[in-house]
Amino acid sequence: MAELIDGGVRLSERDVARLSASAPAPLRGTDTVAPELERIPLDILAIITAASGETTTFGRELTLAATDLIRASPKTCARSWGG
Repeated sequence: MAELIDGGVRLSERDVARLSASAPAPLRGTDTVAPELERIPLDILAIITAASGETTTFGRELTLAATDLIRASPKTCARSWGG
């Protein structure tokens, strides 16, 4: 490509035509793409959904534990933490 560039900036029309003729055909949907690739976005979405559910559950449990600690007496908290 560096040899074709005119002055480091442009290609001639002839060079562009020659490069275009040797370029691979563009991909069109599932005609040329492996079927496994179509499943990847769905798998990623499933992972994100599962992680979101786990995070929500963890957040809820953490909030309930914090509420219990706030309501508990200092002696109860000390016993809970081995003190």
